Order: sequence, then C-alpha cells, then structure tokens
Amino acid sequence: PNGVDIPENGEMTINVKEKYHINNNDIVFLFVGGTQERKGISELIDAFSMADIQNKKLLIIGVITKDFENKDFGANITLTGRITNERLKDIYSCADVFILPTKWEGQPIAVLEAMSYGLPIITTNKYGMVDQVDDGITGFLLDHLQPKHIAEKMEKIVRMDYKKMGESSREKAEREFSWSSVADRTIKVFEEVIREHER
Repeated sequence: PNGVDIPENGEMTINVKEKYHINNNDIVFLFVGGTQERKGISELIDAFSMADIQNKKLLIIGVITKDFENKDFGANITLTGRITNERLKDIYSCADVFILPTKWEGQPIAVLEAMSYGLPIITTNKYGMVDQVDDGITGFLLDHLQPKHIAEKMEKIVRMDYKKMGESSREKAEREFSWSSVADRTIKVFEEVIREHER
C-alpha cells in the first residue's frame, strides 16, 4: 500500500483559524482533492448545505476548476485553491472530520494523511478506501453518493465521539500505513516470493 509520515500531535494552528475564519466552536469538515467532478465535489457541497449541523465549516483544498471559479457558496464553505504542504499540515491539525465522497480513486494519500493527523474519515465504500477506513470505528464508508446519504453520515459522525474515532484513525495509520510498517510488509512479500522460488 501507500505509506505516510506520522506527524507529532499538534494543537490547532491559530493563524490558519484566523485566515479561514474558523471559531473555536466550529466543526470543520475538510476535503482535499480540488474540484474535479470525479471527486464528488458537487455532491459534497449539496450534502453540506443539507446537513443539520450547528457551526459547520467546509474547507475545500486543491485546484479550482473553471466551472467552480467565482462561485459564491456562502460564508461556511471556503475554496482555498492550491496551498503549500506546510499550510496543508496546519489545516489537517485544525480540522475535525475529513470527507472524500469520490466516485473513482485508487488509494488516496489524502485519506492516509488525514488519518495520520487523527481525523475520522467519511469516504466511499470502494477501491482502496475500504482498506483504509474501518466503518463505524475510524469513520464511515458511504454506500451511496447521493447528497442526502452523505449529509446523514455527516450528521451522524458529529453526534458521536468523533475525536475518539480520530484517535482510532491515527492508531491505524501508525500500525498499518506508516512507512516503517509498509516497508516491513513489502519485505515480507519479497521473502515469501524468494522462498517459493527456492522450493
């Protein structure tokens, strides 16, 4: 699988909160991947608008495609465009829930990064995400990508102890997707192949 660096646990970064108008009582949903349609961005924005959640914010990180340029989605949705890796690290640290309702994917690095920062995950019940997310433990897997279904999962996760889910998410990232863990698993594969060849 892909691997990820496991960061030190950090506090919310004040300058990021100020830049994106995030208050201490806000629940911040984070999407990383730009506004390509295959990422499920339209469904996410509709779902976010539907979700009955107080003090909600949505940060959309990545390249803004032409069809999304100059659109106003309201004060609670921010499209940042491209950002530096350093700023992205700060944003992971100040987010509450990572969400990626993608229609097609491999094994997204953004999900692993979010896990490594202790975020619970809401993402599609397909592709590599099935291996990344333990449904109901480290987040939720979406069986359908209709906005109503996504909104229901968003509402459900904030009613739960989502910080505890985030801790479980980070523990899984450390256990299964840290570079040392990935290296060990890769070496074992090579060793098994060598043993088979020597028989």
